[in-house]
Amino acid sequence: MKNSNRLKIFILCTMILCATLFSPIQAQAAFNKTRAKKNVTVTYKKLPDGILAIYNNKNKTTIRLTASMNFQDGDKKSISKDTQTNLCLSGKSKAALFFPTPRDEYGNPVNYSSYKGSFSVAKSKYKSYSKKINIDTKLDVIDGKFVAVNRSGKVLSNIHATVVFYDGNDEILGCAVKYLNCFEKNAIDQFSISYAAEPWRPDHAEIYIDWAY
Repeated sequence: MKNSNRLKIFILCTMILCATLFSPIQAQAAFNKTRAKKNVTVTYKKLPDGILAIYNNKNKTTIRLTASMNFQDGDKKSISKDTQTNLCLSGKSKAALFFPTPRDEYGNPVNYSSYKGSFSVAKSKYKSYSKKINIDTKLDVIDGKFVAVNRSGKVLSNIHATVVFYDGNDEILGCAVKYLNCFEKNAIDQFSISYAAEPWRPDHAEIYIDWAY
């Protein structure tokens, strides 16, 4: 009887061991907001029509980024605050947000003396395909011509890009934001952004696929 019980216990332990060794379950580390935020850096560039912020997500994880820009007067008092969210900033990639200069009730730009940016992060509930959106650029005297192709192999619902224009010394001249329309598999979106009315002429451009999901 004792030998029979021992045999049953041995068989049960063997089954548990095998289930543990060959189970496809993978342990996942819990998302740590504090650690994740430390792995995100940001650079700001003041432009004539607002503030361009470029975020570098050094985490492997796709994050949700909530960013704010506080425009202040000479006494550091808030004139206006703008908050924007990137629901799907891919890991190991960069994305941009543009915060326009505040305006009064008549649509005129409001003067400000300084600005202060801040941001918070959380785990995204979306899978990012931003690295699967291919863009070719061509600049001419009148406008920037762009061709975006969805190479994700998926049908997407939201794709956003920021085009940043540079001079020959890699100084930022201006930017433009654009929602892309290449949701279907292998879909193509051809578009142009005119800068003919601007006082500058770019030497080259960089395109950030801010999110694609």
